Amino acid sequence: MYESESNRVAAFYGMITNIDDNVGKTRALLKELGVQDNTIFIFTTDNGTAAGRQIFNAGMRGQKGSEYDGGHRVPFFMHWPNGGMDKLKKIDTICHAIDIAPTLLDLTGGKKPKGYQFDGISIRKVLDTKDRADWPDRMLVTDSQRVRDPIKWKQSSVMSQGWRLVNGEELYHIDKDPGQAKNVAGEHPDRLAEMIAFYDTWWAELEPTFAETTELHVGHKDHPVVSLTSHDWIQKI
Repeated sequence: MYESESNRVAAFYGMITNIDDNVGKTRALLKELGVQDNTIFIFTTDNGTAAGRQIFNAGMRGQKGSEYDGGHRVPFFMHWPNGGMDKLKKIDTICHAIDIAPTLLDLTGGKKPKGYQFDGISIRKVLDTKDRADWPDRMLVTDSQRVRDPIKWKQSSVMSQGWRLVNGEELYHIDKDPGQAKNVAGEHPDRLAEMIAFYDTWWAELEPTFAETTELHVGHKDHPVVSLTSHDWIQKI
């Protein structure tokens, strides 16, 4: 079915309006229940834009599924009045979804399961409006596999505060080049080597787990009908 440009734009903004409306309803319900001040409210998304790339993508390159920032950089808002997080504070420190669980445990005084190791770290000091902590630089990895057997450097990005290494070959100074238009790998061989080495270590740690599978438990009495999609199956040769 042919979709006109005007319909596509309308659908994009309509989705934003729908999200705004429902976030507003959720916030109103928390207030109505009297738990707004002591509820940690987080708004974020799971990937960069898809169909909206041609309409607005903040000058970033790529879209959903891409190894470039436009495919995986997302907003993250947190509000918790009783925790001192009720004032506007813009944070440019690079963080990752893997930081959410350890951060929430830290904020609430919870403890991680015995013997469990988080991939992320608590970013409490970054979030605290009263603390301008000297935050150490770190490297993080994102990739998009969508295959049964992971492939090294497949749609991968190694990220640090000021740099992005894409697919092991393209290096971008993200502060100076947020649109990732100029590959400067040849100008910064030491930085390139450092980020490749980090990825190699990360991959070597994960590789032994690739053959492991995740079990799906179905048939609960409260959910007698379960729909499985193609993503739930493992191909057999």
